Amino acid sequence: MWRRNRNPANSGEVNSCIGVDINRNFDFLWNFPDHFSPLAAVHTSTDPCSMSQTYRGSAPASEHETKNVVWIFDNFPRIKWYVDIHCHGEKILISWGDDENQSNNPNMNFINPAFDNVRGLEGDSAYKEYIPSGDSTVSLALANTMHEGIKAVRGRNYAVQQAFALYPTSGTSDDYAYSRHMINPSKGKIYGFTIEWGTEFQPPWTEMQRIISEVSVGIVKFSQSTI
Repeated sequence: MWRRNRNPANSGEVNSCIGVDINRNFDFLWNFPDHFSPLAAVHTSTDPCSMSQTYRGSAPASEHETKNVVWIFDNFPRIKWYVDIHCHGEKILISWGDDENQSNNPNMNFINPAFDNVRGLEGDSAYKEYIPSGDSTVSLALANTMHEGIKAVRGRNYAVQQAFALYPTSGTSDDYAYSRHMINPSKGKIYGFTIEWGTEFQPPWTEMQRIISEVSVGIVKFSQSTI
């Protein structure tokens, strides 16, 4: 039931404080206190001993596991899709995770410091994260393809939704993957997704086998549709 890695560097030699949440360690709005509204319920922590186990690490990509993913992206520029597999909740998440999406104002984006301290609030008009409408359409179509593949195995109905609908996040791998080409146009565009499989963190093995089967079919269907 351990959420984080096992890096003891910032634990203060307290066993329960060991580790970094890898999915909060990527270089996407990593320093969330500066980038989000103080009222936003960002599921990230600056505290290694946080009960939520969502400690972000000492710096963006401070962890070997994060560096490995970044290295793969940097060294294989033909990568176009990234699927992060988590548990639980039976959901397929698409970008973005920091705020609600909008496709009308490209200046309202995560790179623009003019919108620091206002991100992460649901239903407001002060900030919504920019995504080109074409990218939004592609992401949704691919997520729905995974959904149909998963459902075909035994009828499990994984919800397709924007990641922000779960809760506001920073430093996640899927948003980092998709954000790279916006920061540096020389980098290829990578569509990022997260699958939240199952209905519990540690299901019985018989149920886990079924989950493996359905998620595998979802990923195969996804892969076939991107050829």
